Amino acid sequence: MPIEQHSSRVTVIRLKNDPIFSDDLSAAIELTPIQSLVLDFSDVTYLKSANLSALLTLRSRLKTRDKEVRLCGVADRVWGLFLATGLNQLFDFNKTAEEAVAALQQKM
Repeated sequence: MPIEQHSSRVTVIRLKNDPIFSDDLSAAIELTPIQSLVLDFSDVTYLKSANLSALLTLRSRLKTRDKEVRLCGVADRVWGLFLATGLNQLFDFNKTAEEAVAALQQKM
């Protein structure tokens, strides 16, 4: 899982399709006490229900620690799943990781 540290408060994780996706999210959950996260979906072409559940768990843990998660690079097919499930209302989205990092840093 490629991880980029953009500051002491923001980390970018570049996700891949399953089975790596689930492992990457588990690792992201371990980072949540420390930083806000940007999850880059540029290489993700599909999601399973378990992936959506893990995303919700990650979001919940971050919220309880006053941290945020932003998603970026979401392909049309994956975006359709976010729309169909209503998760587009729960997560913040940006086109690129750079835009997501900038948005998080503005709030700090």
